[in-house]
Amino acid sequence: MGDTYTGNLYSIKIEGNVISIIGNLESLEYDETGAFLLESCKKVQEETIILDFYQARYINSVAIRMFALFLIECPKKMEMRIDYAVSWQKISLASLAKIKTDKIKLI
Repeated sequence: MGDTYTGNLYSIKIEGNVISIIGNLESLEYDETGAFLLESCKKVQEETIILDFYQARYINSVAIRMFALFLIECPKKMEMRIDYAVSWQKISLASLAKIKTDKIKLI
């Protein structure tokens, strides 16, 4: 697959079933990025998607809302790679993931 969405200070890269969020998300384009993520959900062949947040920085409330919508709207199972020591925003993402524990696994 190998699709990439490039925002102002960040990019979202899709390779196989891994969606990597890279860079500074404080200037996230909510509509465009959300649409890209939902479209990528349809393209992933595997049953489980891995959301990789290891290289993400400055995850604001807008980004958290967008990823919450993605987690709800995408019918696939998910695993999230989150470095807990980096920021409270990533901990917020982890907390969000725990809401849907039947669908999302933290790795």
